[in-house]
Amino acid sequence: MQKQTGTHTIATDKPTLTPEKPLELDDFLVELDREGIAYLWFSRQQGANVLGRSTLDQLRLILSILKSTAAVKGVIVGSKKDDHFVFGADLHEILHFADETAALKLASDGQQVFNDLAELGVPTLSMIHGPCLGGGLEAALATSYRLASDAPETLLGFPEVKLGLIPGLGGTQRLPRLINLRAALDLILTSSTISATEALNLGIIDAVTSRGELLEKAKSKLKEMIGGEAPPRVAPQEKPETIKKLFATMERSFRIRFKNHYPAPFKALEAVRKALESDLQEGLDFEARAFAGLAAGTTSRNLIQIFFSQDFITRSAERSASKFCPKPPQKLGVIGTGVMATEIVRVWLQNIPEAEIFAKASNDERAAEFRQHFSDYENVKVSSEMSILKDCQMVIEAIVEDVEKKQKVLAELEAHVSKECVIATNTSSLELLNLGQELTKTDRFVGTHFFYPVDKMQLVEVVSHPNTTPRTSACAMSLLSAMKKTPLSVKDSPGFLVNRLLTVYLMEMGRLWQNGFTLYQLEDAAVRFGFPLGPFTLIDELGLNLCFSVAHELSRNFGERFKAPQSMFKVWEVGHAGKADGKGFFMWDKSGKKLGPCPDVLFEHDLKNETVKLSQSELDELQRSFLMPMLDEAARCLEEKVVRKPREIDLSMVIGTGFPAFTGGPLRYADHLGIPEVLKSIETVYARTAFNLERRPCELLYSMNESGRRFYSSGNS
Repeated sequence: MQKQTGTHTIATDKPTLTPEKPLELDDFLVELDREGIAYLWFSRQQGANVLGRSTLDQLRLILSILKSTAAVKGVIVGSKKDDHFVFGADLHEILHFADETAALKLASDGQQVFNDLAELGVPTLSMIHGPCLGGGLEAALATSYRLASDAPETLLGFPEVKLGLIPGLGGTQRLPRLINLRAALDLILTSSTISATEALNLGIIDAVTSRGELLEKAKSKLKEMIGGEAPPRVAPQEKPETIKKLFATMERSFRIRFKNHYPAPFKALEAVRKALESDLQEGLDFEARAFAGLAAGTTSRNLIQIFFSQDFITRSAERSASKFCPKPPQKLGVIGTGVMATEIVRVWLQNIPEAEIFAKASNDERAAEFRQHFSDYENVKVSSEMSILKDCQMVIEAIVEDVEKKQKVLAELEAHVSKECVIATNTSSLELLNLGQELTKTDRFVGTHFFYPVDKMQLVEVVSHPNTTPRTSACAMSLLSAMKKTPLSVKDSPGFLVNRLLTVYLMEMGRLWQNGFTLYQLEDAAVRFGFPLGPFTLIDELGLNLCFSVAHELSRNFGERFKAPQSMFKVWEVGHAGKADGKGFFMWDKSGKKLGPCPDVLFEHDLKNETVKLSQSELDELQRSFLMPMLDEAARCLEEKVVRKPREIDLSMVIGTGFPAFTGGPLRYADHLGIPEVLKSIETVYARTAFNLERRPCELLYSMNESGRRFYSSGNS
């Protein structure tokens, strides 16, 4: 007799397990040796080890067989994959849940499977190598003992909260019962990963050994456990007042940080509280219901889509690099010794420590200063002479945003490097075809637009002009992948993608300020929508020189919608440069703390209405006023093929500007509102806040509205 589960068929007549006859299923291999040790291997045939409905059904059957097989004295749980244990839940399956009921059934059934594992009746041992995340860690927590390899790729953690979920297969209940409460909360709530050694110190892992000795140590330990009674480990008890204070502090912090946009941290906190107050089954029931509610919600679906988009773009870059440049350049050069050049070199050293790095400074004094920054590194060479770059495989020019200066430097560079050397420019908005006019060979010329700060910002725009060869782009992609960046291929056009969308948003904020909204109201409206910073704080952080030079370049090419309104331009005119200079729209102290608005830039309406709060309807209207021009510009970028896919725009704005991730990005947000509503709102905003600008929504939006299309063909594409 057989049972159909999803696309898989599972035998319901339990097969026997003997040393001569292992059990093979789609996602598992089970072997039994003559000493009574069973080896339960995660071994998914299609792709990585993940936990979905079919996998859990197979595991339930396997555990039933193991329990009924008298010859089984103990069980080792491991992975047949060389590079990972289990990555966690099958996110594709979660994304396609029909409703909350389906999500609840998966969580409840999965919890029962891991209960079966915990209550198998014989010693069980998890043998972990490589990532052990989410459901993989929950499986390990259900075994009697956990042994892990000390390899750097062995990482443990619960990534669920970052995806708008909580651990749903027992993680919020078993972990707080095992280790210190604060450590358990930290692991569950931050989505951070820890090494095997860190996990050992916390008490999650019982022992650590080398990769080569993992199996032998596992067998030896399990034999010790067979016939012996290992006392259960429990977490140290916290004082009730300590627990109460910890939860109150965390909840208060979440309210400030997440507002009402991200429900998962709050649910995770509640679930862990249940672990302290209830028995295991009651806690599991709460966890399953909380998981189901989140899984059926919009926030988790949007965050999972962002995760998939980043994974897709990263893998695409790696595939592109593997064809033409499988190994990143090892002789790297940078022109410039300013902040961007310094940070680029620093990230090189962190991720490609074996590379030889050569830096060209503008003069001997700057060379000495730069050399001092990296005095501990023998592989960093600095000179004021361009000839230092002669042997480089790739050089990034990172000087000021000045067309003529960049053209001159690039032409000089070309004369000193080999014909195979890739020449890159770090520019925020300048077209490559213009910058490369003095080059004799433009096929090896590419743009690499890093975002500040380089060590924290994942996104890098890789700009290709019509003459850029696939090999040139591939070398840039290969280098950026090695730097652990997310390289996005964009067309050569003014402002590229991110700065173009960000600038239209910032300029619109300036117009709204000029039109009567206060600085405080605009800052508050942006943060309440979900942006990490208000628009004027952001300009101060980036620097007024950069922001207005980008706006000038964009307005020169695309027209008045990018022109800085007088309300903003006057701040620059009076000599304010931003945070680095201590004065922008706000005043900043030497430690970088924002002190308050600069009095000399405020309008009369700022002073008169400083304490005036907007009603909810006024706030909604204001947020649409500054969001709609950005949505319109995003559609224009898609229409002009600056990038190819809506998800490239959405991911770039989320990780490149802090556009609220819970929305899924500007275009997924537009789909959520509905294209007819978006088009109507843009027309209303443009009519109401014309500022003498002739503005009409993008033609793509009109055609989409007429045909009933969305940016995404389905909610999950």
